[in-house]
Amino acid sequence: MKSSERNFARRIDLTSLQLFVAVCELGSIGKAAEREFIAASAVSKRLSDLEATLDTPLLYRHTRGVDLTPAGESLLHHARSVLFSLEKMQSELSEYADGVRGHVRVHASISAIVQFLPEDLGAFTREHSGIKIDLEEHL
Repeated sequence: MKSSERNFARRIDLTSLQLFVAVCELGSIGKAAEREFIAASAVSKRLSDLEATLDTPLLYRHTRGVDLTPAGESLLHHARSVLFSLEKMQSELSEYADGVRGHVRVHASISAIVQFLPEDLGAFTREHSGIKIDLEEHL
C-alpha cells in the first residue's frame, strides 16, 4: 500500500461512514441524527468533513432531505461493504472470545438433517465444544 493510500485510509473515520450510510438510508440528516442519537449539526459537520477529505460533494442538500451525487452513490456502495466486513470481522473474532476455536459449515438435504445428522452432530459437539457448526439445507 502506498503512503498516500495509507494516509487516505487514516483520514476516513468509521463513525462518519456509519453516519453517511444512515443519512443515505433515511434520506435526511435530521432523521439520521435522531436515529443515531447525535445532533443534526454534528452529523452535518462530519459529512462536510468527509466531503472535504474526499475532495468531492457526496450529497445534494435540499430543504426536504438529501440526494446522492454520483460520488455519493459510489461511496455508499463502498461504505456498506467496509461496514459489513467490519461487522463480520467482529462477529468472527468474538467467537474466539467465547471459546469457539473452529467453524464447520454443513450442507445437507432435509432428509439427512432429520434422519442422520442429529445424533452425529450431537456426538461431534460433545467431543469438540470449541467448534461452531452452521447447518444449511440444500437439495
